[in-house]
Amino acid sequence: MQSSPQQVVPIRTPESSFDDDVLTVLQPDGKLNPQNDPKLPVETVVDLYKAMVRTRIVDEQLV
Repeated sequence: MQSSPQQVVPIRTPESSFDDDVLTVLQPDGKLNPQNDPKLPVETVVDLYKAMVRTRIVDEQLV
């Protein structure tokens, strides 16, 4: 007796990631949306960028 394969349903999809808890500061063309600009200090922006690059490097190494 063969068991039927289980269907895997994602908990989150890219579309559902843009709920109310996500702040998008870039417009589709890549430019800053001034209405959503969080006005972060330059040091914070640099730290966030470094964290994103570090995450991408680790992610690429794990693939």
